[in-house]
Amino acid sequence: MRKHAIVLILAMLPWICLAAGRGDAPVRVGVDSQEVSLGEVITFQIQVESKEEVETPVFPKTDDFTVTAQAPSRNSSTSVQIINGRVTREVHNQTLFNYQLIPKRTGRLQIPRIAVTVEGKKYITEAIPIRVGEAEKVHGIELELQLSSQVCYVGQPVVATWKWYVSQDVRDYSFSLPLLAMPEFTQPQQDLKLDKSGRIKYQQIPLASGERLIGILTEERREGIRTTCITFQKPLIPNKPGNYLLDAGTVTCQIPDPRLRRRSRDPFFDSFFSTVPTRTVAVTAPSVTLEVRELPSQGKPSNFTGLIGKCHLQVTAKPTDVNVGDPIVLTIRLEGLPYPDNARIPELAEQPSLAKAFRVSDQDTGSVQDGAKVFQCTLRATTHNVTEIPPVELPVFDSEAGQYVAVQSKAIPIQVHAVKTITASDAQGVTPANIEAPAGIDVKSSDSGIAHNYEWNRLLANERLSVDAWLHSWKPFYCAAFLALFLLCAALHAFLEWRNADPATNQARHNATRAYHRILSQEPLSADALSETLQDFLRASLRLAPGTVTFDDVRPALEQKHIPPETLSRLQSLFDECDGARFAGQNDHAEHLQAKARELLMTLRKSL
Repeated sequence: MRKHAIVLILAMLPWICLAAGRGDAPVRVGVDSQEVSLGEVITFQIQVESKEEVETPVFPKTDDFTVTAQAPSRNSSTSVQIINGRVTREVHNQTLFNYQLIPKRTGRLQIPRIAVTVEGKKYITEAIPIRVGEAEKVHGIELELQLSSQVCYVGQPVVATWKWYVSQDVRDYSFSLPLLAMPEFTQPQQDLKLDKSGRIKYQQIPLASGERLIGILTEERREGIRTTCITFQKPLIPNKPGNYLLDAGTVTCQIPDPRLRRRSRDPFFDSFFSTVPTRTVAVTAPSVTLEVRELPSQGKPSNFTGLIGKCHLQVTAKPTDVNVGDPIVLTIRLEGLPYPDNARIPELAEQPSLAKAFRVSDQDTGSVQDGAKVFQCTLRATTHNVTEIPPVELPVFDSEAGQYVAVQSKAIPIQVHAVKTITASDAQGVTPANIEAPAGIDVKSSDSGIAHNYEWNRLLANERLSVDAWLHSWKPFYCAAFLALFLLCAALHAFLEWRNADPATNQARHNATRAYHRILSQEPLSADALSETLQDFLRASLRLAPGTVTFDDVRPALEQKHIPPETLSRLQSLFDECDGARFAGQNDHAEHLQAKARELLMTLRKSL
């Protein structure tokens, strides 16, 4: 047992020494290990203590590590001192900036110095030496990366497929894929269609950045050994030409190590704790190369919008029997592209065959429907001589042939009718002397003008005003609706006046309600999260100062609100159990604690 304690202290020694920094400086740094294997993930942390919120430090560019920044964590505490009746309150904020570092080469490396600004003063952290050894060859664990193509063009999607082969027990695995963080590539949205029949098994793939991918779990035999294979993919679109040596990635996991058990000399531990000791290993996939070529400028159409690959068009129009000037909705469906989200087509108003006989409206940006990109615009025929909507043409780059081609739709037959224009002379039936009257004029002339259809005495109805007629009309309904609307506006105005009278109380009530609903929700909370949410509820309900809330802090206020002693005892027990679970690292009882907190908060809510 003594030996275990010594080993634990030695393992934490690099972190403790590095975190000490310079005396009482508000900035400290630390790593979990200074001796790692190639590809193994290093946790680097910057701890800052200040009275104000600290901006995220900028990690300098380095050729030694692949750096992945994680979300910072912030904690605040309040200390109160009473000296000679004078109360002094200080608020301390502690911010932890976490980074995942993966060494790119072996040898002696160094985490660079980092500038951190705290309360207007600039601090420089100390450089941390890291010793990187050769990657360990782990039997039964392999990781490889395959690209759908070794050569592509700028803007052409490439699918990166990772395969992880495992033939032994692994635990707590995490992948680091620097390829996904390269600025030279963008990641289009991937539409995953999961099989709900249960024939295909899926597995979540946790990344060091916090993101999760979905992998497919299969089994196969490799060298006569039954092996589990987890396959996951990610599409990439290069935006810069060049020859790239891609870092394929690293998987870090825990594997059983019987050697650590044989080192134990205490029979009590060997018999009582039956779990097999584990050790951390990192397996790196071999790097792959990718050649990204620039799109050729020769033969490039002026209206090329970046469409690459094989695709085809389906164009429909509704209606097809119209008059001159009537709107025709033209729908363009672009199919065949694997990732159509960012696909664009040229402006149809710039296509001569369309602009010659139609007025073309501005087309929309399009939407993805059933794997195709769908665009719409409106056409209006300018003459009745039009008999069809000409084919729509799109310039596309054929990556296999290495040249630009035109993709066309089929022409759509339509029928356009002429529209008679009636002038003022036509309406009066008068033909100017110098204009020859056209044959078959439809509007006949009349010397007396346009006749009235009704006589004046038939247009007026005798409607006498009476109470009964007024009640049976629509007027009472509108009066009642106006009165109801007035009362509603008055009530809303009074509510807003009451709400804005004390913004602090309203904010406290909102915070208490949010914490209350979080505990009552079905979302499982850890012991830490449950304790913090419980403190948020009590702090907001009792209008306490910011900072950590204990049972001793809330007891006087609860007693003033005449909370029964039994309820106070249950609350104290809940505080103690939460603290015990937090500091012991036992999250197995978190669900039980959350159930007790639900019952207790429903009781307290009625009195608070």
